[in-house]
Amino acid sequence: MNTGTVLILVSLVLSLVSLYFLARGAAGNVFAKITARRIFYLSGISITFAVILLFFSFISHSFQFNYVYSYSSRELPLAYLVAGFWAGQEGTFLLWVFILYVLGFFIIRSNDRDECLVVSIVTISQIFLLLVLVIYSPFRYVWQAHPEQFAVGSIPPDGAGLNPLLQPRCCETIFQPGSSGATDGRSSP
Repeated sequence: MNTGTVLILVSLVLSLVSLYFLARGAAGNVFAKITARRIFYLSGISITFAVILLFFSFISHSFQFNYVYSYSSRELPLAYLVAGFWAGQEGTFLLWVFILYVLGFFIIRSNDRDECLVVSIVTISQIFLLLVLVIYSPFRYVWQAHPEQFAVGSIPPDGAGLNPLLQPRCCETIFQPGSSGATDGRSSP
């Protein structure tokens, strides 16, 4: 088990505990409400570190992770490496868990009277996504996903690359260095 998977598991456990205290806080227990907030923040910190770790894995070409191997390569420019983060299901789910954490953070900061109820719904959504991420982790090693192709501990020299459908050709032609992307106003025959 690696650091990314541990961060996802920690966030899942903290989300479950936070949900328990949110239910108690919704019943009027002020101590439980404060505890739920703190545990929710800890869960969010864990997810934030997981997101940073996955972004760093893409930028540093850490092809030992199957997700990075499947959606990036050394020849991709930085913009496509960043896009590789949400190119697959696992990265998209991790991104959604992070977005839900940010949403929950702002709900908590608003001090709304229905805070416990709304943050409970956000936390339940996070728990379901985190359960999927525990099973289909973006931090799964390439030799675990493809045991017939890679020996245990081996790191591929390059990734499989980003799906060509996620690499729009218009961006390559319009935004080439030295090109303004504009026409001179004359029509072609």
